[in-house]
Amino acid sequence: MAVAREREAELSALRAEMAATRIAAAKKEAELMELRALVAQLRQEQTENHQRLLELRQTVEVRQAETNALKAERDQWVAARNDQSIKELKDGLLVLTKQLEDVRQGSGHTSPRPSDSGSRPSSTLPAGPARREGRPSASGILPSLLHTTPTAQPQVTVLAISDEQPTEPVTRIRVQRGDSLSSLARVHQTSVAAIRQLNQLTHDGIAIGQELILPSAKGSFMDRER
Repeated sequence: MAVAREREAELSALRAEMAATRIAAAKKEAELMELRALVAQLRQEQTENHQRLLELRQTVEVRQAETNALKAERDQWVAARNDQSIKELKDGLLVLTKQLEDVRQGSGHTSPRPSDSGSRPSSTLPAGPARREGRPSASGILPSLLHTTPTAQPQVTVLAISDEQPTEPVTRIRVQRGDSLSSLARVHQTSVAAIRQLNQLTHDGIAIGQELILPSAKGSFMDRER
């Protein structure tokens, strides 16, 4: 009887131990199920993240393509604008070069030119004694000659003629830009001293617009507006 009781006690202990083992196995199974569910969730999240990454890559590629297109368009616009500016600068340089050449040619030209205000018709003045008919004495004073300079106030010059009338024809001219007594003497084939004596000048300076009387090689008196 004692042996049967001992076997019964051992059997009860084994049953209790088996029940505990089953409970522990059930808990492990539950934990394993939770781990499997977690792995599945992580895999789902990984798939979604991978999809988002692909979408982001596509978006970046599209933005990069748009940026490259904008850069190319900007480069073309800048190049076209630079070409236009260079062309305008070249055109302006050509115009300035032509104007400078015209100015140089104009400043180097010393021959008599017609005045901007137009020329008056020339008139022939009698020479010698015929000039005194119906006029005051030869010692009279010619009308005042008005002339102006670009930077000075209008001036009045009174020219007097001596009692001895010139026996040679004379020409009346108006001083132009670039004229001087030496150039006028060379053009009219006379001397600076003769021009100064005829116009009662005390120096070689003359002003633009000033009227001068010059000896002429022609056989009659002339009034000429240059």
